[in-house]
Amino acid sequence: MKDQLAVASLFLALASPGMAASCPGVKRTGEIRDPSIMAIVTMQMHMAAPAHIIESFEAGGWSIVGAEPTTSSEETGWVFFKGKPASQPQAFIWGGSILPEEKDDNVTYLMTENPGLPKKLAECFLRSRAGE
Repeated sequence: MKDQLAVASLFLALASPGMAASCPGVKRTGEIRDPSIMAIVTMQMHMAAPAHIIESFEAGGWSIVGAEPTTSSEETGWVFFKGKPASQPQAFIWGGSILPEEKDDNVTYLMTENPGLPKKLAECFLRSRAGE
């Protein structure tokens, strides 16, 4: 029974698109409930109601924070910060998803739009958005 539970847990972890990708050197965090981060992201995304932080990525002094709106009229977005969100204005905002075959072009795009963004962070983020 324990073996079956272990296999089922592994299957669920691998089947979850957001957290499945292995990203050496990138710190990934699930839901964030820190009111100060929620307030900053809500403000940066110009959301009418407090954002629900669904996931974050950190590497090389950069943070990418995913914000899900609490109203249906707004879209989920990703805010890029050069530094910690509490101390820096956003550098870039990403919306939408991508197809796996678009990943390489988008790595180049993100690194061009965000000078200094670590490549491993861009790749990890885009793999998660492509469902890899």
